[in-house]
Amino acid sequence: MIMNLFSIPVLVGTVDLEKIKFKSTAFTKKWISETITSQHVKNDLDKESGTYLAEVFASKLGHLLKKKFTLTIDHIWENIYDKDDYQEPHIHPGSHFSFVIYKEVKESNTIFFNPYAQLIQCFKMLEMFDENFKPQLTKGQYVIFPSFVTHMAAKSTGTSTIAGNMTIEFKE
Repeated sequence: MIMNLFSIPVLVGTVDLEKIKFKSTAFTKKWISETITSQHVKNDLDKESGTYLAEVFASKLGHLLKKKFTLTIDHIWENIYDKDDYQEPHIHPGSHFSFVIYKEVKESNTIFFNPYAQLIQCFKMLEMFDENFKPQLTKGQYVIFPSFVTHMAAKSTGTSTIAGNMTIEFKE
């Protein structure tokens, strides 16, 4: 028998990009990478689009959480990767789950890091366990992950993503 100890779920699905009416009103260069982003500025997601995304994400998370809950999309923004742009490793504090929707991509450039990566290296177990995971996703697909998982965006040219954070409130 094999049991997974402390596994971390990553959920993947597809959205209809035509149903997402999202407008970023301002972009700035942020972080060490100077990635072009609309994070922490006014972004407009129309009500229908917000409802659509919340329903899609709640349906997917429902398979994982097994209890009744309410999902709130707390923040949403767009990242634009021009020429060899990237985003350094980071987490999304203050939320339960985060997501990336691949808006304009040939393939996803998101890389998730194993929380035990340094221990795997120290104990010379690189041939036994993965240090990171790069999902193979394309335009219109999304990934949902616990916000505490360290991740990054590898170098990319001519791509864009919509990212965001969600909180979960369990019902009695």
